[in-house]
Amino acid sequence: MSTGWKDGATLADGRYMSIDQDRKVVEIPAPQDAEIVRLGVDLNKTFSRSARWACRPGPTGRQDANALNASPAAIASRSYSKANSVYRNDAWDLVDAIKNGKCKLEELKDEDLPADLQKLDQAARKAKVDEASKRRGEIQAKISP
Repeated sequence: MSTGWKDGATLADGRYMSIDQDRKVVEIPAPQDAEIVRLGVDLNKTFSRSARWACRPGPTGRQDANALNASPAAIASRSYSKANSVYRNDAWDLVDAIKNGKCKLEELKDEDLPADLQKLDQAARKAKVDEASKRRGEIQAKISP
């Protein structure tokens, strides 16, 4: 309150409330949490980190580990978030980058591709990226119908 947030809320005809960050939140596990977490693990397997963006860390694994260490509900919530249609990774994920028009698979150099795609011909590369995209959509639909 001493930093002016309450005053700002009042001036804007808004409301102010304080959240006790030290208060423990009660988590009630839901029966579907385990399935959502399992689907989240499968969803992670559809991300294809391109060498082109290797300097940009992909947050998926690191943030999933943080959520897993926090609580089972946190990792289920994270999996649910990744199933949302607005979750985009085109800054580091090849599948999203192609889907969102950030690059074209046929224009990428071999060294800019993930190692598993470098050894494939153009048709096999496209098939693998298309399969990952299709699989991702199926998993997202199961998590967030």
